[in-house]
Amino acid sequence: MKKKFIYLCAVICSMSLFTACSDDDDKQNIPDSETTFTTEGGLLLTVDGNPMVGKVATYNPANATITLSGEPIDLAALIGGGKADQGINAVMTSGVIPGSPEVTIPVDIKNGEFSGSFEADYCTFNYAGDLSKNTLQLAISNVELKNKTLSNTSWTLSTIERDDWGDTISGVADPLRLVWETDKNFQMELFPGFSMDMPIATIIGIAAQMPLVPVSATETLGVQEALPMLLQQVTFEADGNIRAKYVDIANGATAPVESPVNLAQYVVKDNNTILVFLNIQNMIYVTEQNARAAGDSSIDMSAIMQLLSDYLPYLRNGIPLEYSMLNSETMSVYLNTQFLKPIVLAGAAILESPEIQEMIKNAIENSEDMADYAGMLSMLLPQAPEVLGSTKTIEIGINLTKQN
Repeated sequence: MKKKFIYLCAVICSMSLFTACSDDDDKQNIPDSETTFTTEGGLLLTVDGNPMVGKVATYNPANATITLSGEPIDLAALIGGGKADQGINAVMTSGVIPGSPEVTIPVDIKNGEFSGSFEADYCTFNYAGDLSKNTLQLAISNVELKNKTLSNTSWTLSTIERDDWGDTISGVADPLRLVWETDKNFQMELFPGFSMDMPIATIIGIAAQMPLVPVSATETLGVQEALPMLLQQVTFEADGNIRAKYVDIANGATAPVESPVNLAQYVVKDNNTILVFLNIQNMIYVTEQNARAAGDSSIDMSAIMQLLSDYLPYLRNGIPLEYSMLNSETMSVYLNTQFLKPIVLAGAAILESPEIQEMIKNAIENSEDMADYAGMLSMLLPQAPEVLGSTKTIEIGINLTKQN
């Protein structure tokens, strides 16, 4: 009996020793201080199996949490090809989970692994990961929006048929939504001594009919006609992704392709507002991948970033889009006055420069596509600062028809 008791004690001690060693090994492999992982620094992040780049995960052992957020970008550094810094010029970007610039999840780590579920402001989701001192593999899954107003709905651009006089024959709305009210109108001189008062919305409506958009090697159309051909479907998915089917005419394509996931996300904020989150790093990554596949190793990142520069401050908290139902099947989605007016006023101030006006005038005169409109545009250009500066209301967007 004594020998059996001694043997039992030995077994228990051995098991305790191995367990202690295992715990010690586990602790040695896990960071013992706050550690930040990035796409370039040990973070392998997927959402429903699809990679997501440009994000940051910070492990805090003191409270056993991981905080997910967007990686700051520096516009100047990005254009110059350098790494983004987190200094005064850094721009905060959107987070991992739609509608949450930052989310902190609890992690109960066993042998380096953890899993759980979480409820954020606008979504619920599951997560599972594997953590070590140098790497963090994190899989987000089953993301689901709480507000399902637009979930799993697909839309096409609305179309409208008009007669030669501009009167509606059929349809509810044009694909382009434009509301632009100003205190000043343009003066169009039809012939010496006779001018016509023309609102800016009327002039833009005319411009939208001009055949300036190339839709094939031999055909150009106006914006109103070209838009439905180029953007063929928009889908609001249940996980917060926005997917689009479009024709990439810039690369000579004629068949529609679907945008990848994790490029644009959305949440329904309230009955009138959608917040859209653009993953700039993912956009750049996809652009580079497509260019490499096409054999083009030179990416003009400055053009991409210049296009997005006005919207960088909204990357973290979302671009607000108003939406309203024109009827049960037609929805208008647009940028509102609060968002657009500061940009318009900034543009008006820039156009006050004689040098800028001269540069635009020369560009118009030297463009084959714009040559026929050079006279009219040269007449409007000097009036633009005053007209734009008197903007009261401006709404620009698209009208969508629901697919059955």
